[in-house]
Amino acid sequence: MPADILHILGSPDLDGSSIAHVVLDIARHIDANRYRTHACFLGGDGPAAEELRRAGVEVLNFQWMRGARDPAGALRFWRHLPRRGWRIVHVHYGARSVQSLARLATGARIVYHVHAYYDPASPDSRELRPIPTWNADAVIAVSQAAARLVEGRHARVVYSGVEVPAVAARATSEKKILGVACRLAPEKGIVYLLRALPAILAAHPGTSLEIAGVGTEQAALQEEARRLGVQDAVRFLGWRNDLDFLRGRWSAYVSPSVNEGLPLSVLEAMAAGLPVVATNAGGTVEAVEDNVTGLICPAADPEILAARVIELLASEELRDKMGAAGRERVRAHFSVQQMADEVAAVYDELLRVR
Repeated sequence: MPADILHILGSPDLDGSSIAHVVLDIARHIDANRYRTHACFLGGDGPAAEELRRAGVEVLNFQWMRGARDPAGALRFWRHLPRRGWRIVHVHYGARSVQSLARLATGARIVYHVHAYYDPASPDSRELRPIPTWNADAVIAVSQAAARLVEGRHARVVYSGVEVPAVAARATSEKKILGVACRLAPEKGIVYLLRALPAILAAHPGTSLEIAGVGTEQAALQEEARRLGVQDAVRFLGWRNDLDFLRGRWSAYVSPSVNEGLPLSVLEAMAAGLPVVATNAGGTVEAVEDNVTGLICPAADPEILAARVIELLASEELRDKMGAAGRERVRAHFSVQQMADEVAAVYDELLRVR
């Protein structure tokens, strides 16, 4: 009989769904004869939870996003978490209180998965916040950069994986279109891309920028585009479920983040055959090989960001070459099956030592 694994996640909303996609890919590719995937959202119900349900994953919901600051939520979690003989609780969201209570409530082994961790009081910081050793039996990190945040113990690096489409994206528009898909949050650095845009437009007139995503910063970013006088060149697309179609329009993908664990959107762009301009934030440099699959620049530096985008847009041959190299890099190092197999290996080790 397969061992039951419970994944604990935070928000089920669209702007926080990237980690839910990681869990979905694990569920689809891990050996179902050995491990059965379940999910629990601490932020209630929502679109990400529904997507997991459609894939056949049983989903639980609670309202407990504030940890020890919400004892009533902790009590609800304790009382209503079904006692199903969970063998492993795989925690993607929550600190010491979530891990400790999950262990007490279930008696299971605890895996803590470090996707990224920054100080919300200073989201523009280039440094991710250190993670103390919490109540976990094993720690997984999505990148070497994320692993270095873990204090006091070894974290195994398991790169998040993405699917490689059978056919590479090919820009269908004669216009040059830059694309970005992410939460509209300060740590994603979209404001620096907007500030780079005047120089990009001066070098490549007619270029446009499409931003797919939702988040708390949208109004501020729209106002910044107006302040810079580039609003006519920028389209805020909102949340989109047709990113494959959009990538087929884009000439290049830009990731201006100041904080990242490992950006799935960058991996997805590379898998689609798009060349990438990205900052050196966190694990991004482990995904993008500078001058091979894309161009790297410092975070929070609109001038250098603009120069790198201008360089890439100047050469279709360079864009094609880097796009092809990106697809091969994803196949070799960031496959979904490799991620699922390496997560299963962590589970295997934990259950063998019980």
